[in-house]
Amino acid sequence: MLFSSAIKDELTRRIPENACCMMAELSAFIHVIGSIHITTGEERRISLQIRSESPGLVRKIFSLLKNAFNIHPEISYYKRMRLRKCNLYVIKVSGKSIVKRILSSLYLTIGDDLRLNRGLPLKLLSSDCCRRSYISALFVAAGSVVTPEKNYHLEIVVEDLEYTKALMKLLEKYDVRLKISQRKGKWVLYLKDAEEIVQFLAVMQVHKAVLDFENVRVLKDVRNQINRLVNCETANLSKSAYASMEQINDIHLIEENLVFKELPKNLQETARLRLEYPYMNMRELAEMHSPPLTKSGVNYRIRRLQSIAEDLRNKKM
Repeated sequence: MLFSSAIKDELTRRIPENACCMMAELSAFIHVIGSIHITTGEERRISLQIRSESPGLVRKIFSLLKNAFNIHPEISYYKRMRLRKCNLYVIKVSGKSIVKRILSSLYLTIGDDLRLNRGLPLKLLSSDCCRRSYISALFVAAGSVVTPEKNYHLEIVVEDLEYTKALMKLLEKYDVRLKISQRKGKWVLYLKDAEEIVQFLAVMQVHKAVLDFENVRVLKDVRNQINRLVNCETANLSKSAYASMEQINDIHLIEENLVFKELPKNLQETARLRLEYPYMNMRELAEMHSPPLTKSGVNYRIRRLQSIAEDLRNKKM
């Protein structure tokens, strides 16, 4: 099961114990995936419809409506044949009085004329447990998180900018600072920082997902650190090998021009050791001298040999 699906499955199976948390979850679900339908004609009929592709989520919303409002909504479904072929489930509550009671109880409307409340239902979010329930329901209905093995990315997609800004303020209470962008006419709240994604998951109290995410993050960090060290070491080895080959070429040039025996004894020693140990770095080469030299001492001698070789090249030109 995908990481995001596993989290949603856990949250969908979790039924709040407190009535206030049930109301908070219902408010989030209806705000994001619910809609009001008003038929035209002689009799204006009003219904509340909630649509989802998840049968588990539909069962949960049905239970919440039944427990919170003592009603038995209709459930139907139809098959989508375009784009993603799947079943789309519809929960329907009919009747003006019950629809108005549900919407007003969940603070989704303002007044008696079904004007939508575009902000958060703050009266339902006064306690920490209700805020966490609301955020969890919002993620189930409109959120997703990429499997951490691939990338660090969590997002929630909503349609109203005012609601988006209110959500950002709500999450700031838990030190989660969402970023915002626009995509296809909708607003996307997202996180790309691993620590903030972990914090968001912790807000929803999906503890197994937090542990799984942290384990993957630690492994990725260790792997990345090892790769950086290996790359750095490889670059240093390549650089040392290239420098060593240049030094050896310079010493061969000195030998070819029969001036090797004219070199001071200390330079002859360094030249012989470099030819004998071409893969040693400067520190290792310094230790091979008798008596051992410092790294800077060997560097000085190598530079003198390079200078002599350069003079020989200039004379040939």
